[in-house]
Amino acid sequence: MNKILKEKIKHIKGDFDFQELLKGSFKSLMAKILGMAFGFLMVLFISNNYGAEKLGLFSISLTVLNIAVLIPKFGFEQSLVKFLGEININGNKENFYNVLKRTGLISFSLALIFSLAIFFLSDFLAIKVFKNELLINDIKSVSLAVIPTTLLVIISGTYQSLKQTFSHTIFKTGFINIVFTLFLVLNFYVLEKFEEIFIMYAGATYIVFIVGFFTLRKKILSHKLENNKSVEINVKQIVKVSTPMLYSSSFALLIGWVNIILLGYFADESEVGIYDSAGRLAALSSIALIAINSIVAPKFAESFARKNNEELEQVTKKSTKMIFLATTPILVIMVVFGRTALTMFGSEFVVGYWTLVVLCIAKFVGAVSGSVGYLLQMTGRQKVYLNIVAIAFLINLTLGFYLIPKHGYVGAAVATAIAVIFSNLVSIWIIKRRLGFWTFYLPFISK
Repeated sequence: MNKILKEKIKHIKGDFDFQELLKGSFKSLMAKILGMAFGFLMVLFISNNYGAEKLGLFSISLTVLNIAVLIPKFGFEQSLVKFLGEININGNKENFYNVLKRTGLISFSLALIFSLAIFFLSDFLAIKVFKNELLINDIKSVSLAVIPTTLLVIISGTYQSLKQTFSHTIFKTGFINIVFTLFLVLNFYVLEKFEEIFIMYAGATYIVFIVGFFTLRKKILSHKLENNKSVEINVKQIVKVSTPMLYSSSFALLIGWVNIILLGYFADESEVGIYDSAGRLAALSSIALIAINSIVAPKFAESFARKNNEELEQVTKKSTKMIFLATTPILVIMVVFGRTALTMFGSEFVVGYWTLVVLCIAKFVGAVSGSVGYLLQMTGRQKVYLNIVAIAFLINLTLGFYLIPKHGYVGAAVATAIAVIFSNLVSIWIIKRRLGFWTFYLPFISK
């Protein structure tokens, strides 16, 4: 037994890919846990001090912001990893800076347009779309947050390409949650001034962007490239690769957000708050997937740049197994103790238990499947992935219109689960056909 264990340890020590996956995903996991912890504190603080209605208003405002930045982000959260990953292998520092300047200019220009549009349409969105005048000031605050939120994508994606997984994850969402939570506590106990709490969230995005800009600048100055040759990536190439990634990332995110919009339209703010709380609990199981994706995406890009399909397969299978083993215990805990967990938000949130269960089933399928979206996009199959998630979005939207008016937040969860399961299973099949290997992992079935 000791001999087998020693051989296993020796094998792991000699496995560079596994060590890099483990170290990188662990750093990302720590950042994600920190961000999610403050995210939960944020939601708990709002729900316990302001109630389900105020949480619902905040959730709608945050969803509007996330939708508003979809086009300005232009798919750079994925394409930057691909571009900069290729430059890390074959390019030089000037190529690196040129990509950042071009992507930054595109994102800033689009963000400015959308920021102004949201500001001037705030009355229309609040009254005509969501039928709630209380949202007017919050949506105006959303317009202020569009530019820094968009540019944080450039910062986060660059850190990911450099395999700085902690910085990538913390600047993606975690740091904003930390600053916003501190603002909430300060406002409630010291200032007691703002009722429209989203203005504080907008302020947090600016602080995080400023910190991220200067820390990333310092990191790039000290970064060394592998070969220091030249791979010029022009604006046309950036747009060509990023456009399908823009659409695919938009559809993937809309699969989750569209239910918030539909619940806000067909139901009331309390149901939005209940659905949002269940979704946040189910999302706890995704921390391993998100953590491993932060390091596995640039590894996919580098393996593809080297044209090493065997390495690509090994990285895929190792990462999927890690995701499954880390995610499944959390899902089991959520299903068994879900009602107790929901009481943290308040007794009125316990009715969202079956919503939580349905969302956990979808998360399990995602854990079994692995990082299929990143794998397709980092290997030049971004258009294929776009088609998959576009169909999944249409499935979710169609089922949402049918199920939400009848079944509320449970119907919303069922619509999302079916769409997510569809996209994962089809992606697995496509990868087998195009790359020649299965990505999924199940004990006693997968090798």
